[in-house]
Amino acid sequence: PGVQIGAAAHIDYEDIAVEDRTLYLGDIGNNGNARRDLGIYVIREPFRYDRRTRPVRHLPIQYPDQETVPAQEWHFDAEALFVDDGTPYVLTKHREGQQISSLEPGTKLYRLDTKQTHQVNTLTLVDRHDAIPPPTAAALSPSGDRLAVLCTSGVWLYPRPEENDQWLSSEPRRIRLSAERTRQAEAVTWDDPHTLRIANEQRNVWTLSLKTRARSNSRR
Repeated sequence: PGVQIGAAAHIDYEDIAVEDRTLYLGDIGNNGNARRDLGIYVIREPFRYDRRTRPVRHLPIQYPDQETVPAQEWHFDAEALFVDDGTPYVLTKHREGQQISSLEPGTKLYRLDTKQTHQVNTLTLVDRHDAIPPPTAAALSPSGDRLAVLCTSGVWLYPRPEENDQWLSSEPRRIRLSAERTRQAEAVTWDDPHTLRIANEQRNVWTLSLKTRARSNSRR
């Protein structure tokens, strides 16, 4: 039946990440680019029989380069969140012409450097990629050496950058997935270092073997 989360507003939850038994729940959906209450809930991982819990804290966030609300350029929606060594990162999803249904390629990567609960935390812009299809989820591998970014047309796998955290500046491995299979894919996680688990809004869940995919690519 799941776990009820008390003392938390469900406005537009989009992604969840886990690290060291701590959950990070991203209330970061911003379709119309007009929200002033974006944030990330930090939750201790519930015990398997728990039915209720509450956040340890709520971290309000805002984008450093959004000058107006609503934004003039609709580049401040997000559906992808991951955590690296206790630091949350957000990948944005862009729209063209202030139209919710008109998506455009590209994303920006932001880092949450402060964790204030009683005032808004301004994200730090870290990197960007102008050609990636709109991201819908992200997950860091168990060893932290790869970042899986789920997109509208497949998965992009980024190796950890040699310096800093400019993940989008490294050369990704791109895995195309058919629209018939992905439909509206919205979630990705790692089962193990070689297997991704993907889910869509139609409640289909399946695994993607990176070993099998690599063998098939080598044969071509």
